[in-house]
Amino acid sequence: VPIASSTALLRDEDGRPIGGICSFRDLREGHAVPASQGQVRDFLGMVSKNHRMHEIFDLIETVAESDANVLIEGESGTGKELVARAIHRLSGRREKPFLGVNCASLNENLMESELFGHVRGAFTGAVKDRMGRFEMAEGGTLFLDEVSEIGPHLQAKLLRVVQEREYQRVGETRTRKADVRILSATNRRLKDLLASGSFRDDLYYRLNVVSIIPPPLRERKEDIPVLVDHFLDRSREHHGGLRRAFSPLAMRVLLEYSWPGNVRELENAVERARICSRREVIEESALPAEIRRRGRTTHGGARPAGGATGEPEEGKIREALSHSRGNRGDAAAQLGISRVTLWRRMKQLDVSG
Repeated sequence: VPIASSTALLRDEDGRPIGGICSFRDLREGHAVPASQGQVRDFLGMVSKNHRMHEIFDLIETVAESDANVLIEGESGTGKELVARAIHRLSGRREKPFLGVNCASLNENLMESELFGHVRGAFTGAVKDRMGRFEMAEGGTLFLDEVSEIGPHLQAKLLRVVQEREYQRVGETRTRKADVRILSATNRRLKDLLASGSFRDDLYYRLNVVSIIPPPLRERKEDIPVLVDHFLDRSREHHGGLRRAFSPLAMRVLLEYSWPGNVRELENAVERARICSRREVIEESALPAEIRRRGRTTHGGARPAGGATGEPEEGKIREALSHSRGNRGDAAAQLGISRVTLWRRMKQLDVSG
């Protein structure tokens, strides 16, 4: 019987391994990773054919069954909140609230009140008692986005909640119990902040029982055509109209662009192009100027990355083959060329794979 396995290491508050979670799934089941390489998988709104994303989908299913705190690290726009919501939806807390708070949006004093609430008269402007996010999320999940931006004082209070499962409202002496699962996210390498002392190591290990790191879009470019179709289909469901598609040249520009804003930037570009184009086939001209300028290859004058012929060099071919785990169809899609062209260039350059 073909099976897929996924594992996650569990650590104590000092960072020492204390155990692990391992799950095994029959690949013949409908929700498991497809046995064939490169098959598209729609996982709770996250669409991908990339093997690393498939591994993350499996890890989400595994950790959702526990009540472990999870740290989601990755660049902006990689879908960290989608990961958090998926964990909540598959967990035993799914019927309770999922609440999020951006820890970079308020100063430390206001963030303390936002998280823990306050009582009347606790500070100027506190004219009545107010519940905090921990209280509002009781029984459910609290998502702390940009947790790296929390200051030292608030880190100490958060550590108490994580360790003791209790907290106090600002200005209150009464201790309240907290039954909340904490999922955290950051676009910084949180472990790098430990050495400088800007983030507590004891809090780090409490929040980082399980780590999930969604890859940036530039490292899974085979997903770009899949995501484009997904965004266009979703827009058609909401707004109606013709079934739309990008022209081959427009798609090639999308594949050549580096996507610093990741999936969020791609979604914005697709929506902008859909609105600016009245035709069934969306041309390159409908894309934002920044993407056209940086993503254009042979058409329109910019010199192609692989040389005057527009064909990719050996290093780019090897990189694409590595990212696609040897799948030539996916590698060709990443490079914006046909499989025949890829095969011919591999023979010319004596590249195996």
